[in-house]
Amino acid sequence: MQTLSKQYTPPPLFVGAVLLFWGWQNETLWFAVPITFLFEVHHVIKIRWDFPEHSFYRIAELVSIAFVILVIYWLSKNITEGLFEVLRWSPILIFPLVLLQTYASTPSIPLAALFMSLRKIPPQEFIGAQRVNILYPYLVLCLTSATVLKNPTFFYGLALFTSWGLFYWRSPRFSILIWFFLLSFSIGLGFAGQQGLSFLQTQLEEWAMKWLESRWLDRDPYKQRTAIGEIGELKLSGRILFRIKNVRGPLLLRQASYDTFGGQSWHTKNVKFEQLVLDKVGSWQLLEIPPHTQSYVLDIASYFDGGQGMLPLPLDSYKIDAIAGLELSRNIYDGSVKLLNAPDFLHYKVHAMLLDRFADPQPLPIPKDHFLEIPSTEVETIQHLAEQLDLFNPSISDKAKTEIILNFFQNNFRYSLIQKRVFSQKTPLSLFLTETRAGHCEFFATATALLLRAAGIPSRYATGYAMQEYSYLENAYVVRRRHSHAWTMAYLDGHWQNIDTTPAVWATEENEKADWWEKPYNIWAWIRYKMSEWQWRNEGEIISKQWLWGVALLSGWLGWRLTRYSKRKIKQLIENTRIFKIKTQGNDSEFYEIIAHLEKVYFGRPPHESLNHWIQRFSSTVEVKQLLELHQRYRFDPNGLTKQERQQLAQQTRLLLTIVLNKR
Repeated sequence: MQTLSKQYTPPPLFVGAVLLFWGWQNETLWFAVPITFLFEVHHVIKIRWDFPEHSFYRIAELVSIAFVILVIYWLSKNITEGLFEVLRWSPILIFPLVLLQTYASTPSIPLAALFMSLRKIPPQEFIGAQRVNILYPYLVLCLTSATVLKNPTFFYGLALFTSWGLFYWRSPRFSILIWFFLLSFSIGLGFAGQQGLSFLQTQLEEWAMKWLESRWLDRDPYKQRTAIGEIGELKLSGRILFRIKNVRGPLLLRQASYDTFGGQSWHTKNVKFEQLVLDKVGSWQLLEIPPHTQSYVLDIASYFDGGQGMLPLPLDSYKIDAIAGLELSRNIYDGSVKLLNAPDFLHYKVHAMLLDRFADPQPLPIPKDHFLEIPSTEVETIQHLAEQLDLFNPSISDKAKTEIILNFFQNNFRYSLIQKRVFSQKTPLSLFLTETRAGHCEFFATATALLLRAAGIPSRYATGYAMQEYSYLENAYVVRRRHSHAWTMAYLDGHWQNIDTTPAVWATEENEKADWWEKPYNIWAWIRYKMSEWQWRNEGEIISKQWLWGVALLSGWLGWRLTRYSKRKIKQLIENTRIFKIKTQGNDSEFYEIIAHLEKVYFGRPPHESLNHWIQRFSSTVEVKQLLELHQRYRFDPNGLTKQERQQLAQQTRLLLTIVLNKR
């Protein structure tokens, strides 16, 4: 029978290796191992069966029915995740057809088995091939399916199988070194492309978030969608957002906090911003503090794209010093501060007090029960866990309960940016608490807030940044985009306090995943920071951007003029010092034709050899010597040749050249 294309056989053990790789990446080795054995054993068992075409039809129909059932089952649970699950399990459904083809006498299947409409066409009327080998498409499906769980080792496996397969079929016309170089170059280009796309995706996501924040900040600044339940690796860029001086150690800087959790989002029902008034000394007072309160000052330099944003502040901030002309407003319910009408770069100082020096308790802005709400989807898991930790015991103080929760997470959980796809009836948070026990800061902060509420302790979900990286180049702490963090705020002893249960290794793991270009970027970021600092160097006196653009344009024009002047002077100098070709006497001597002929027939005259000696090597006749003497006199004798001698040189040279050419 005909086939659609020549039947190529994969390299030995290639198919089995791909199947095992698929099982490893998708955590289905329990199925990959037996099907690998069933396939690879055909190299040992030489028996083949002549299956009738209707056998392929029946298997294909069963596969189609199973595929439809699989699609309906997964999509009915979750449309987005269901599509990935269908792709994940597709190689299992298709394998019976591959196995039937493998042990068939003809290593292919009827094309009509895949398309029922072709079964009604008589074989004699069928145009084109009637059978097809589905092994290579099946391998492509396995490798595509292996991407579902987003394992970071997938690219290396793909590069290995690509090299293996191409080496088996490489052309013998080319050297193996050339083949290896081109393959390595292609793999390197693919890896760079993958990294570039990842970087581009990160930048686009950040741009989209900034665009949305700049347009929706006034409408709903207190709705935060978490990454809880998202599959794959959570990775943010290393772009520097702000710098902090005059601080001795790590610190949490809060931008906003939330009190209601549902689905995968935290939000706040109570938001009321009141505009702050600039006092006479150029400060905005956030709250009144008791006399003789110990405090500290943070010197912060930050970029504000769009001229607005939520200020990252310590929990115990009470005063802000900045340039005049800003609009600051404060949420009366949680103390967060929103900034409007800001320049692109702002230097400001934050005064904060030591939390343990508070004397009087701070009352809750709204009823306590609001900070104790637990969503119905998480109640069962949270209450069961709280009972195990003995958080319902009234004899245990709130501080002791907080310590129990903190120790529970520190001793039983680990930090991970990678979330694997685990389809279950449980919510992602319940899976985190009961099964995987690995996640990023949003898992820890959410779980801690709900456990505190189960223990009767009011809590909030806080977001902001963790100040942890010190730059010796800038002599300051730098806060990057990847330092964004989530933690819990607990109401203890009449005050809101930060409770961070995320394992401390999260900062180290984040830094280890930094991109390779971060070091050169740090230098560029420092230069940009210094330029911005110079541009906005004086409080109350901002250098106009128009002046800066004017200086830049003037500098560019002067540089262009200097460059143009330099090029013109160089060109003029070259023209003045150019060595013109001088018309020398004797350049039109016919003897040059004999020299050209000798060079063409024999070889050129070496630079160190005289013309007389070189001519004598080929001919020592009297005629040639006379012509050479006339040529030399014509060239170098100041008196030159007489008219008769000049005619003699021309005529005898042409005659000699004619004789030589005729002899050849």
